[in-house]
Amino acid sequence: MMMTRGDLWNFKTVAILAACAWGCSSGGGGPKTGTAGASSGAAGITGSGGTSGEAGTAGGAGVTGAAGSAGSAGSAGDTGGAGVTGTAGGGASGSAGATTDGSAPDGAAGGGVSSDAGGDVAAGPLKLTSTAFMEGGMIPAQYTCTGAGAHPSPELAWTAGPAATKGYAIVLKDNTNNFTHWAIWDIPPSVMELAMGLPTNTHTLTDPAGAKQVNGGGGIGYLPPCPPSGTHTYVFTLYAQSALPLANAQTTQTPDAIMALLAGHSAGMTTLSAKVTH
Repeated sequence: MMMTRGDLWNFKTVAILAACAWGCSSGGGGPKTGTAGASSGAAGITGSGGTSGEAGTAGGAGVTGAAGSAGSAGSAGDTGGAGVTGTAGGGASGSAGATTDGSAPDGAAGGGVSSDAGGDVAAGPLKLTSTAFMEGGMIPAQYTCTGAGAHPSPELAWTAGPAATKGYAIVLKDNTNNFTHWAIWDIPPSVMELAMGLPTNTHTLTDPAGAKQVNGGGGIGYLPPCPPSGTHTYVFTLYAQSALPLANAQTTQTPDAIMALLAGHSAGMTTLSAKVTH
């Protein structure tokens, strides 16, 4: 079929309209470029960082315990009192114990003065010594009847007696044959030694002042050891007198009687023994 000019026109118009449906502007002029698509989305908000946890407070150091006060020093224990020294056993006929433990050597009978005789409490042990001989030794001949010369009394020294001591006394006895040679008493408490060779011509001495003496042979002063035969043990016994002067003591009495009085007025005692052979 043959198209007319009017049909052709209409066809073009339709074509143009169809093309405009794909993007032509209805305005005059050529087709415009389409607008750009939407801009990119805004960047997401960056999350703020989490709050850092606060550092934990450091635990306080443990309290150091206060140091304990030093304990006060304990007071020193009281010094124990010395043992009681017993009063001397009586009996003038009994032989004296020769040693400090009261034993009698040479089988001598007991019953006389022993080293554990009763008395007051002693502050310390009495000790009797001599420069002439040792305990248990031999008495040199010059101090016995066998030696030449005047047979002087030996030097004797001792330690202080207890607080109750008022004076000192010394008795010399032959323990083997139970014979008391010499007694000297009322020695002042300040005197701690008898010099060698005390006077033998007076009962009352001036040195030590006021001391009195008797012997067993009816004489006045020191009567030296003089065993008839064999070996005899001689004992010098030191007494700490608890009374001065010694009550009821007289220079007309025997050494045994003086020893008996000392037994009842003793604050302590000790012995020194030695031997003599004839």
